[in-house]
Amino acid sequence: MTEIEDIFYECEDISTQDMYYYLHEEDTKMHIVGHTTGDCETGRISKLSEVFLEWYLFESDTEKNIKIFLESEGLSDVFTETQFMDLMFGKAYLDSVLLQFVALKLPFYVVSKKLRHINAKHGKDAYLIQHGPNVFEKIHETVQENKEFIRKRKKEYRHNHHMAHREHNLAMNRQWILDHFERYQAYQAQWRTENREHLHEYQSQYRRENATAVAERKKKCYRAKKEQYQKRNRENYAKNKERYLAQNKAHRMELQQKATLTQEFCAAYVFLLQLRKTDKAQYQMLYRPQQNPLTHMLRTCPALQNMDASLCPFCNSEYDQSVDTYCNNKVLELPGAVDKVKQIASVLIKDNVR
Repeated sequence: MTEIEDIFYECEDISTQDMYYYLHEEDTKMHIVGHTTGDCETGRISKLSEVFLEWYLFESDTEKNIKIFLESEGLSDVFTETQFMDLMFGKAYLDSVLLQFVALKLPFYVVSKKLRHINAKHGKDAYLIQHGPNVFEKIHETVQENKEFIRKRKKEYRHNHHMAHREHNLAMNRQWILDHFERYQAYQAQWRTENREHLHEYQSQYRRENATAVAERKKKCYRAKKEQYQKRNRENYAKNKERYLAQNKAHRMELQQKATLTQEFCAAYVFLLQLRKTDKAQYQMLYRPQQNPLTHMLRTCPALQNMDASLCPFCNSEYDQSVDTYCNNKVLELPGAVDKVKQIASVLIKDNVR
């Protein structure tokens, strides 16, 4: 009983006047409602047989029979041809579950209260058609179909309403922005000032997690405005030449100091230095002459960032699993390089212990 009541509750919720408007507003379908008056013949339905007759005659643009109708409406496993004909001629009536199903399947709206009333007014010779075990599932399917139809109709209505009032809304929004632009700018500036650290951390985290996408956007932007950027860079360099030269000199000195410290514990960096001396052709396949491999390694390796050998996966066995993540990928891709790096690391560890 609980399952039946739940289905009825869900169906009653969908069979409301709102559903009538969403399903049939601006439609070519007929409206059959319990309180309709006037000359409309469908509005004066007073018998259950008339509901089924109108259902059968609904949209009769093509030739059909009872069998074709039941198949097209998905009723072949609910009613037999004889049962449906008996319903059209007033020789049968429905139990409450089938009546609820019919209320959901009708292509026009009939007030549920009226359906129950005319179903109860059956003749003495009429027999009861009881629901089969598949009707509950079909009720659920119909409810979901109706809900989806309503959702699409609402979406379509909102879209049409937006397009009909688009220019007016855009004009109103533009005017609102103009009226509040100065106040909005002041609010943004104040927020950035009060949340500078939080904003910086968020931006840094985003750049780390989306490094490839950020780099691609920068390249795309540079290519689109290449001449503009080059002109601006030349002008900035001319105006601040001495400051740039001093910054570059300080950066080179700092990088040189880090390179000296790195050679004391970073086996991968020492391997690259040895490769540049012993096999210059192989080294140049990895790096161009003006490239410094340490610059990239400082961005990815925690051991180099902290200048702490204990964080190196080759120097500390606890970090073996992080070799592929933090170590120089170009080194790892070379055949036999890992074994050579491990040998260099063992030598560096011994030297540091001494």
